[in-house]
Amino acid sequence: MNLMFKQQLFAPRNMAYKKDSKVGAMTTRAYLVSSAPFIIIELFNLQTIHIDIKNESAWVESGATLEFSAENPWEKNSYGHQRRMRLELCSHSGHRRRIANEAGATDGKTIKVSFDSLFLGPVEKLLLLMQDKFPDLSLDHSNCTEMSWIQSVMYFAGFPISEYLEVLLKRTQPSRSFFKAKSDNVTQPISQACLEGLWQRLLEVETSQLILTPYGGRMSEISDSETPLPHRNGSIFAIQYLVTWDDDKETEKHISWMRRVYAYMASHVSKSPRAAYLNYRDLDLGRNHDANTSYAQASIWGLKYFKSNFRRLVHVKTLVDPGNFFRNEQSIPVLPSGQK
Repeated sequence: MNLMFKQQLFAPRNMAYKKDSKVGAMTTRAYLVSSAPFIIIELFNLQTIHIDIKNESAWVESGATLEFSAENPWEKNSYGHQRRMRLELCSHSGHRRRIANEAGATDGKTIKVSFDSLFLGPVEKLLLLMQDKFPDLSLDHSNCTEMSWIQSVMYFAGFPISEYLEVLLKRTQPSRSFFKAKSDNVTQPISQACLEGLWQRLLEVETSQLILTPYGGRMSEISDSETPLPHRNGSIFAIQYLVTWDDDKETEKHISWMRRVYAYMASHVSKSPRAAYLNYRDLDLGRNHDANTSYAQASIWGLKYFKSNFRRLVHVKTLVDPGNFFRNEQSIPVLPSGQK
């Protein structure tokens, strides 16, 4: 941490200001609610990515989005890397497959189902795997689009893969729509009857989306306690419920719809606790109202995000930030001095 940044932190702390940091992160909730004076520490410009081709690694500053680098990493290597703060560069190109695009119709409305996937490796290897594991899909070369990893970033961001890569460097928000999202973790197969009821609810709102993210594989081999994310062994997939709208007068209608869908799914997803994914931030689960939120109160949402890892995170937070200077509406709380 450089001297200037230290001064920026210590000055507001000494004046008892609340601090909020603002970074480019993959979270579905932005919030700034405070009854006390506050400052915002802008980490947005700490965005350099240093790439070491020889050692196949890269170090990323906290303000960099996945797509951004002042050094334009695709000019050094156009292949894939894993999404974490220390990036390991993999020398494989990607293959994208839209497996299905089927629709179920009711009263003229349809539900569109698609499967998008990214395979890091040659198409021949992918076809062998698919023929062995999913022969019913009859996947062949015509179903695959070969592209570099950076082109796959373009694709999943909604840009044509022929677009100039510099479009990824734009730091402006392309959409001004409102949205509400919630999440679930599924540990048992969902019945057909439940899914049919869910489809009917999705048809009530034209902009509704349901995103299913499969778990298992390598994730199941990692202990729940090895990283803060505990939803590993035993988790089949995650659900993100999402709805968007353009008119702020429709906010209450869409949020109410989302909460009804979430309530409907309660008996079909994980329980005790009903798990949630941290990056799909959901303030419906609860929030800090001041700097002295108790462990019991914060557990209401903390256990949903972190399960048994929550208490360990509280102890770390208490050790490194006992004054709870770094906090937000769902930050980790600190233990009172007598419980440390």
